[in-house]
Amino acid sequence: MLYRVTGSAVLVRTCIACGAIDSGHTCLGTCREHRLELVAADEHAAAGARLEALDGQLRERRALAEQLARGAPSGDEWEALRVRARAALRVLAAPAAGAVVATWACDSCGRVEAPQECLGVCVRPVTPMVPASEHAGLLARAEATQQELERLAPLVRQLAWTRTKVGRENDAARALHTLAGDLAGACR
Repeated sequence: MLYRVTGSAVLVRTCIACGAIDSGHTCLGTCREHRLELVAADEHAAAGARLEALDGQLRERRALAEQLARGAPSGDEWEALRVRARAALRVLAAPAAGAVVATWACDSCGRVEAPQECLGVCVRPVTPMVPASEHAGLLARAEATQQELERLAPLVRQLAWTRTKVGRENDAARALHTLAGDLAGACR
């Protein structure tokens, strides 16, 4: 792979008028081209930031579940846990899939191109892009994170919105402790 790569980004020139993509390499005449699907690096970075937010939410939900699994909350802990649980239930947007651009890349000369009909007003700034397979992997991790968030949601929801009756705090705490233990056991 000879096309210019920075980190995981492939640097290409993208025409702002017609959308043509090229790497600026000159063909050596011995090209062995293969299809290379790319996603704009800024779209990939935005999806990565959303995944990080989802991961943070998942860490908080797991921390709540683990704390409840270790023992029932006491009277003083109850309200603090409820506040944390409500915050952990906020709905976060899933990462958006970036637009996939099909290009052709040459292993011999390093040329990358996706030609378009020229409009005669070409301006081609360098655009960082990432392989679509890397972006798809990020989206798959986000999907798995969302599934785990959903699995923990009933416990966190119950903790967030349960108001115990006076004198029945221990019963509610034991019920949450049992549910958390069941969820923790399912993780193993």
